[in-house]
Parts: sequence; structure tokens; C-alpha cells
Amino acid sequence: ASGRLRFPGGGIDSEGVRGVLGGAPAELDVRWDPQADRVWVDVRYLRDPSTGAAIRGPTWLSGEIALDRLALGDLHASNLRTRIEGTGADVRLSNLTAELAGGALAGSGHVALGEPDRAPFGFDLELRDFDAAPVATALALPEASIVGRGDAAGRLSGALRRSGRFAVDGGLELHVELRDGSVARLPGLVALAPLPSLSGVSGLLGRPLPYDRLSADFALSEGRLAMTDAKLLGSQLRMLGNGEMDLNTPTKE
Repeated sequence: ASGRLRFPGGGIDSEGVRGVLGGAPAELDVRWDPQADRVWVDVRYLRDPSTGAAIRGPTWLSGEIALDRLALGDLHASNLRTRIEGTGADVRLSNLTAELAGGALAGSGHVALGEPDRAPFGFDLELRDFDAAPVATALALPEASIVGRGDAAGRLSGALRRSGRFAVDGGLELHVELRDGSVARLPGLVALAPLPSLSGVSGLLGRPLPYDRLSADFALSEGRLAMTDAKLLGSQLRMLGNGEMDLNTPTKE
């Protein structure tokens, strides 16, 4: 590799570094800010002029990653562990495990490093026996509006980039099953309150509405979170519903 290194304020800043990484030509940017105690590394694999695809090389990265804590929007994952392997412009993560919302997270995925301004990714994830309350709060629902424990499985996709926001740029396909909990202060229940045939339902009188099973399919695209085939099955009320939340608006309408 060849290029220039500067050391501003005791840190490190690279300029125009180009070389061979794992048998494939690449451009590298490295920056370390000792004041913020952060390191930035940017690898851009060069493209084949004839095909436009990133030039591939042999495996150049193999190891394990362990993080005590990782922020995921308003949620936090802890004790994250995963196996990582890089081949050419593709980085794959396998045997991913973590604790999220009191449940056990498992999955696998990949990140593509061949594009100059973004890194597309896709992950297949499964979350078992999680607490629904912090997840509902992270989705801007009223506190304690959904109580219970459940399971979820689905796929996350999108692209990492400097100015990106997953809520707007990312994609999500997720099936959720909750059990033995309650819902309260949700707009759908408030809209049903005037119906005289439902006057004995506790959830319409300001008290939590118990349920035996609550399931729904979620899909995120272009900043809109859609809920389809939602079922609430309980001793007082059985409901079917669909809905949508616009994450592009400040109030998440």
C-alpha cells in the first residue's frame, strides 16, 4: 500500500492510500480521533472496468466480534457475539447472538463493501421470549401500551452510509407473536369505545385489555411501517386489524 499519513493533534489521518487488501485492489481511509476515542476505517474495493463489479480476492478477514453493548435506535443489545469473515467485497456474519429487550437474539447476515458511498446489508434474525413493553416504547407507542412476552422472526435489509437513517432507508419483514399480556391506550381501542355492545370491555374503560395471543406481520419500506393480518384474541375481545405508521413525520403519525 502507498499513501500519506498525517498526525493531527496526536491522532491519525490517512490520505490517498491505495493498495492490495486480501488479494484485491482497494482504497483505504483510516482516521483516529484521540479526543473522541473513536476510529474510522473505510475500505472501498476497486471495480473491474469490463464488468463494473468489485474485484474479488481470497478471504482477508476471519475472526470473532464481541460487544458488551450496542445501540439500536431506542433499544440496546447486550453481550453481542458473532463470527465474521471477509472475502473480497463481501463480509459475512454468522452465529450471531445477543440479548435484546430481555430476549435471546440469533441470526446471520452479510454486508457488501463494493460500493463507494454505501454498504448494502441483509440480516435474518430471530428473537425469542422478549419483553414487548420496551419495543412498543421504541416504536413511539404510549408507555406500557403493550405488555407481554413473545417471539419474532424476520429479515432486516438496507444500506449503511454516513447520513442514512434505517427508519427511512431500511427494509423490514417481521412476524411477531405475543402471549398472555395486555394492551391499553391504543387509538384503535379508543375508536371502538362508543359501540354500546362493547360497554363491558375493560380496555375501553381506561383499564388494560387482557389478551391470550396477539400476532401481526410488519413491513418497513420507504419510511412507512405497515402492520397487516393483526389478530388480538382474548377473553373480552377478539379483533382483526391493519395499520400504518409514517416514520418520515416528526410525530410518527
